[in-house]
Amino acid sequence: MLQQFRNGAREAHSFGGTSRRRMILLASPSKILCQRWREALAGISPIHQNTDKRTVLQSLRELKPKILLLDFDNTQFGTLRSLREIIQTNPSTRVIVFTKKVTPKDAITAMKLGAKGYGPMSRNRNFVRRAIHIVSGGEIWIGRQLAAVVIEELVNLHRGRGRSDLKPQDRCALNKRLDQLSRR
Repeated sequence: MLQQFRNGAREAHSFGGTSRRRMILLASPSKILCQRWREALAGISPIHQNTDKRTVLQSLRELKPKILLLDFDNTQFGTLRSLREIIQTNPSTRVIVFTKKVTPKDAITAMKLGAKGYGPMSRNRNFVRRAIHIVSGGEIWIGRQLAAVVIEELVNLHRGRGRSDLKPQDRCALNKRLDQLSRR
C-alpha cells in the first residue's frame, strides 16, 4: 500500500515540490473527515491517509511527511500519550491537532509536547488550507478563539508565573490585535 502511494506521489502537485518531504499525512478513522480534508487540500500536496495508530507511526517512520493532520477526537489518537508518541516518532513532521473539544489547557499541552498547530474541526476548506500554509511556513497555528489565552499562558510560562498578569483592557486590546492579524 505504501508503494502504491509513493508511485502516485510522484505525479501529484505539492507545495514546494513533489518530494516525500512535502507530503501531508491524514490520521483519522473517519472517512467523512478525511474526505473533507482531501477536498480542502486538493492539488496542493500528495496526501496519504491512515486510520489507526500503528499505521500512522509506520508512515511517520517510512514516508517522513512534512505535515500530519491529527483527528484528536478519536480514541486511538486523542490522548496526550498518543500525541507524545506520534511527535517523538518523527520530530521533523509538523503535527496539527484538530478537535471538537477545544480547550486552552489542551492547546498549551499539545504545544508543549511539540504540536505545531491546534484548533477546532471546521467544515471550511480554507480553514484547513490556512492552518497548513502557516505551519508549513514554520509558524505555530492556533484557532482564533484560543490565541489570546495561549499567548497569555506562554508569556506567563516565560516569566515563570502560573497566573495571568494581563488586565482586562490589555486582554481586550490583545484580542483586537490578534483578530486583525488573523484576517491577513
